[in-house]
Amino acid sequence: MFQFYNMWLSLLGSLLCVAVMFLISWWTALITLGVLLTLYLIVAYSKPGMEIKNRDKVLVACSQLFVQNGNASKASTILY
Repeated sequence: MFQFYNMWLSLLGSLLCVAVMFLISWWTALITLGVLLTLYLIVAYSKPGMEIKNRDKVLVACSQLFVQNGNASKASTILY
């Protein structure tokens, strides 16, 4: 999709950002990473995914709203 995208270069960039965070203020970086880890664990533990039958109803309703508002070209993209 993206011609110049490299997964490993993106990983290196994110690791460098975390390293700079620790160089600027290590205790703030630790607090930030702790908050991020806590939020991740809350979301992973609660498993907030929708059931498939409910998701299908939501997608159909959204596509119908797009068609009613004159955005028929966007209605087909919302289903994928």
